[in-house]
Parts: sequence; structure tokens; C-alpha cells
Amino acid sequence: METNHQTEIFRAMAKAEFYPHEVSTVEQRETNISRVFLTGQYVYKIKKSISLGILQSDYVRKKLFHIALDGTSNLLFEEGLYSKASAALIYGKILMLAQQEIKQGRSIILDADFSLRHYRDEALRLARDMDANIIFMECTASIETLKQRHSIRDISNTNSDLRQRQFKQLCSRFESLHELPDELRIRINTDLPPAESLRQTLAHDYALLSQQTAVAIKHWESG
Repeated sequence: METNHQTEIFRAMAKAEFYPHEVSTVEQRETNISRVFLTGQYVYKIKKSISLGILQSDYVRKKLFHIALDGTSNLLFEEGLYSKASAALIYGKILMLAQQEIKQGRSIILDADFSLRHYRDEALRLARDMDANIIFMECTASIETLKQRHSIRDISNTNSDLRQRQFKQLCSRFESLHELPDELRIRINTDLPPAESLRQTLAHDYALLSQQTAVAIKHWESG
């Protein structure tokens, strides 16, 4: 997404007199994440500013059910606001909010587990209907790391009410992402330090992934 400042810069770079060397014509190319200026002998590539909103399922859940964000409960697995019926409402709300953001031309991160295939299918349908790109980030970790993270929740305040005692049930409910082609999925090893996980994410050629999204969604629909 371009900022007003970047728009002014791009407008200036479109003119031959902007450059310190001789330029007869300036040609432009655009990708999902950058603007490229061809000036003959030299090529200039400028990354676009990235502005991403985040929709967190835990935040949406508590707001929808009028529960304090720092409040916790000792709900049993898949009961109350974590029941299957409630989950359907939560994911429906998240996708509706995402649709509003996409209509405004904004990118959005959906911070939810999407552990069940039918929720992933709904997200893919939204992307198809809105002619939007979509990429799933599959965050992996060892069993030991996951148990440790859940145990930390037992002694700290988080938006999520899920705790270590529900770990086995969460694992048994998880549905593999095997239906998603590689063009729609990035796998990140979160056992590594956060900085390295971020580097892994940014190392993927997002522009290539975006170009392949339309083809990948068609593949998903026919599968």
C-alpha cells in the first residue's frame, strides 16, 4: 500500500530530470510489493510501504460475547464461548470484518488457528469472491515447545482461555493443511528465535506467491 509520501516520490521518479545521470525515457513496472523504474542504463526498485491490520480471534470472541479482554474462564474444551456454535459465529465475524477491509483496498492478517478445514475453505471462498490474494502461515513447533507455551498461559494473563489441560484435545481436533497447495502456504518453524522466524517469512518471494494465488485457488476448487 502506497503512502501519500511515496506517491509523491514515485511521481517525481517518473520524470527524467529526477535522475543525476542522463535519461531519455522512464518506464515503470509494478509488482505487489514494489515499483520499478527503468531509466536505460540503471534500474531503480522501490519497496512499497506495508500497512497491515490484524484481526485476532481471541479479541473478536470476547468482544462479541461482551467479556473483558483480560478476563479468563475455566471453560471445558468446546463449551461456552469455545463451543462449535460459538466458533462458527467467531469465524463468520472475522471473515465479515476481513471483507470490509478488503473492500477498502487494505490487506489484513487473520490471527486465528484455522485448524479445521471448513474454516480454511470459507477463507478461500472469500478470497475468490473478493479477487484477493491469500496466504496461510503454518506455524510449527516441537511438542515440548507447545506444551511449554501452554503451561505459561496457566500463570499469565492472555486473551486466550485455552490451557495446557486442553492440549491433547486441541491436537486431536487439528486437521492437516494437506489440501492447500504450496502456493498458498508458508511453513514457519517457531522453535527458532522470533527474529529468525521473521526472516524465514520475509525470505519467501511474496510477489511470486501472489501471482500464483489465482491459479492455486482454481486448483483448490477443482480438487
